Amino acid sequence: MATAVELLGAGGVQAATVSQISDRAGVSRPFFYEAFDDLDALLRAVFEEALAVVVAEVVTAVEQAPATVRAKTHAAISAFIRYGEANPAIVRAAFVEAPYHPTIRALMRQARETIAALVFEQMRTFYRLGTERESRARFAAHLLIAGSVDIMGSWITGQLDLTPEELIDYFTDHYVAVADDLADLTPTEHTTH
Repeated sequence: MATAVELLGAGGVQAATVSQISDRAGVSRPFFYEAFDDLDALLRAVFEEALAVVVAEVVTAVEQAPATVRAKTHAAISAFIRYGEANPAIVRAAFVEAPYHPTIRALMRQARETIAALVFEQMRTFYRLGTERESRARFAAHLLIAGSVDIMGSWITGQLDLTPEELIDYFTDHYVAVADDLADLTPTEHTTH
């Protein structure tokens, strides 16, 4: 699995073939097929494991953050970006290579759904949104995550010249602004939460 991530990050989907992964990992092709049915099964295992780790780190960061919308948002985004810094190959594969591989594309779609659901739950819980605002909150969560995916792809490929700290701060500012607008809070009210 680690070899697949390394090859995806360095050479894209063309580099991650069963032959290349087996050769680099020092295993035979029959051994590969004892562990995984095919390349898609390996990719699913890699991305499902990465998503589980990211979600766990983000949830832990949010739980440990002070009870303000900015602190919790900053903690979640920081945990995600720090994971990306520590795992550049998997992040590059997820955000840059996904459009070129149907399995990775489908897995990223599932990941976006999962993370958007987390964002929605945080907004709904933190702001105590009534049912009349839930559809708007769900829309906002999906919009934020879709935009974030595109921004991450641009950042990873060097199209956005931002430090990790700047990226975290910009994301935090925009997520908080969307959430506050949704909850109809004024800037001074949001600092008292």
